[in-house]
Amino acid sequence: MDLYFIIQAIWINNLLDSFLKKFGNIVIKTQILKSLVYFDDIKDEKLIMKNSKYSFSFIKRKLEKIVKDYLGK
Repeated sequence: MDLYFIIQAIWINNLLDSFLKKFGNIVIKTQILKSLVYFDDIKDEKLIMKNSKYSFSFIKRKLEKIVKDYLGK
């Protein structure tokens, strides 16, 4: 959830570039992108959201679109 709000503040390519600069060859960019849209480990528990105008399903769809658009470049 937090990453969605971070990505709203900076573009995903800037986020990825910063992450890769910090961690170097330890990770692969595709692993980071996959982790942004992996939601299977989130249970059906009620999530407490700081900003209640965004639902989990809204954020999930937005993250999936951000990653899809990024890969479409």
